[in-house]
Amino acid sequence: EVDRKQPPQEDWELQTMKPFLKGEGVDVGCGSNKWPDTAIGVDITPTGEIGRAGSQITTASVADITASADNLPFPDMAMDYVKARHLLEHIVDPIPAIYEWVRVLKIGGYLAIACPDEEVIDGVPLDPSHKHAFTVQSCIRLVHASVGVGTMEIEVTAKDEISFVVVMRRVA
Repeated sequence: EVDRKQPPQEDWELQTMKPFLKGEGVDVGCGSNKWPDTAIGVDITPTGEIGRAGSQITTASVADITASADNLPFPDMAMDYVKARHLLEHIVDPIPAIYEWVRVLKIGGYLAIACPDEEVIDGVPLDPSHKHAFTVQSCIRLVHASVGVGTMEIEVTAKDEISFVVVMRRVA
């Protein structure tokens, strides 16, 4: 586990994910912050509309595709990566969403998730649009419960003062 103290949250999260976001991929729940620029941005808020929750309530969506996180319009095993940054905690039923994210991943593809870390910050009161709170281990267990143990292997975990990143590779 990597314990990062600086630089600011956005920078370290994206830098941790960056080595795994190569090829064709999806930034699911991109809101107004699609990254990398080459990703296909997917969000429930259509392009140009102001977001309805969290940090997106004052910014316009830049999504390329309007779709729900649990119903992606891509074929099975089509993507090299799926990135979900500060999205999982907003989803009422995260299991179908995670299943969907893994469904579109190629074997060897990466799932990168960032969330507030419940071990250090109470994320539900932090933002009333948060439906769940996670730790690194509970996030990993949720992925395994959603798609089956043996489907995904841990590539890297990292933490800072308020959030964590988990990157897993699809192996089956």
